[in-house]
Amino acid sequence: MTDPFVVPIFVTDHLDKAVAYWEHQGASAGGMVVRGVPGDPTRERVLSFSNRLGTPRRSVVGLDDSSSDFVYDITPKGDGLKDVRGQVIRSTTFQATPLHTDGYNAVPPPRLMILQVVIAGRGGLTTMARASDAAALISPKSLALLRDEVFPVAVGQTRLLWQAESGWNTRVNIYEINALLAKKHDVAVSNAHIGALSEYSEVLDYMESRSENRTQLQVGDIVVLDNQAVLHGRLPLEPGDSERLLHRVWCN
Repeated sequence: MTDPFVVPIFVTDHLDKAVAYWEHQGASAGGMVVRGVPGDPTRERVLSFSNRLGTPRRSVVGLDDSSSDFVYDITPKGDGLKDVRGQVIRSTTFQATPLHTDGYNAVPPPRLMILQVVIAGRGGLTTMARASDAAALISPKSLALLRDEVFPVAVGQTRLLWQAESGWNTRVNIYEINALLAKKHDVAVSNAHIGALSEYSEVLDYMESRSENRTQLQVGDIVVLDNQAVLHGRLPLEPGDSERLLHRVWCN
């Protein structure tokens, strides 16, 4: 179906059709939103579906020294939970979660990010943007700098935006990068690279503001994203959204 949203929205009555759609169209588009699947959005359902698209891996969230379950519950926790570095995990707050890729500090980041909506909430419009669309808005000078492996992660350094055979890829979480830049004194990032990062951040803010990059997820929806090709986030939750719940699965 034709839809103005940045990834295809596919309405189906069976997850077999969603798997076929991903293989024939969704993967090449960088993602898909599956709507209209009957049945309860259980942890078992999303894990079974994820197994058909990749190999689920434990979702590291930095809450302790161990990994969480294969299915991680994303729900607001007041002012939010903090990871072991004292960093607030934005998805556990009511604040906006800017466009990012999952597992910025994971080694390596997951190939696929899969979400299932259990309780949708009234606020929190989901935002998405293609890495290729972001690259088209960034100056050539900044693109060259963003390809350099100088930006900090929890362990080591990384590039943020680069071109691969499949198209533009990204690994980025502005919030976490800025926190690492403020704390890491053993990583020298030039002023030019900081300027390129700032430009990338401004482009993502602009893309987040565009209506075609937003959608309201519904109960039972399943989102599948190529975690290098498509960024995602959400707008602020409403005060009454304390019960909002999404299941997340990372896949290799």
